[in-house]
Amino acid sequence: MLKYLVLLLVYVVFFILAMLLAPLLPLFMELRDGPSDNNNAQALEPRLPLWLGWFDTATDNSLWGDNGWRTKHCPGRWMHYDGMMRWLWRNPAAGFSWSVLAHAVDAADSFSLSSSGCGLNLDKSRDQQGWFLIKSPRGAFQFRWVKAWGRWKISFEAGWLLDVYLKDKRAVLTQPKALYQLHPRLVRNN
Repeated sequence: MLKYLVLLLVYVVFFILAMLLAPLLPLFMELRDGPSDNNNAQALEPRLPLWLGWFDTATDNSLWGDNGWRTKHCPGRWMHYDGMMRWLWRNPAAGFSWSVLAHAVDAADSFSLSSSGCGLNLDKSRDQQGWFLIKSPRGAFQFRWVKAWGRWKISFEAGWLLDVYLKDKRAVLTQPKALYQLHPRLVRNN
C-alpha cells in the first residue's frame, strides 16, 4: 500500500501535466500503423511520437479512440483535432501508467479475491453493484467499488488492473504489466 501511495503522488503530478498539455499534443501526431479499437484491429492512424509515449492514451488505441468513443461519446468529431484532444483528456497519462507505474506480473503469481458477493462480475458499465479486492503476493492490489443512487452511478477503482489475470491466466503472456490506476467516476444512468 505504501508503494501505491508514493506512486500516487507521482501520478497526480503527471496527470495534471498531461491534462494541461492535452491541447498541444495532437499537434505532434503522426500517422503510424498500430493497434486500434482496443487491440481488436491494426490500422494506420494518428499516434503521438514515441518520445511523447508517456502522454499517449494507451497501447491499444490511436488518438482517434476506440469504437465506443467514436460512436457514443464523440460522433462526428473523433477524427478532428478537438476529438483527439478530448480523447487525451479522457485517458490522461495512460502511457505513463502502463510503463513507469505499471506492476510486472509473473506467470507464477497467485491472486486472492475478496468481494461483496459479486466476484469479478462487478463492472462499471453494467447494473452490478458492490465491491471486490484482488491482492497479489508481491504487493499489488485492485479495489473496485460500484454503487447506484437513483439516476447516478458512482464507481471508484484504485490499485493496478489485476482482474484480467484472474479472468485469463494466459493474459500475462500478452500483457506482462498491470496498469496503475485511480479512477473515481460519477456517471448518469441512461
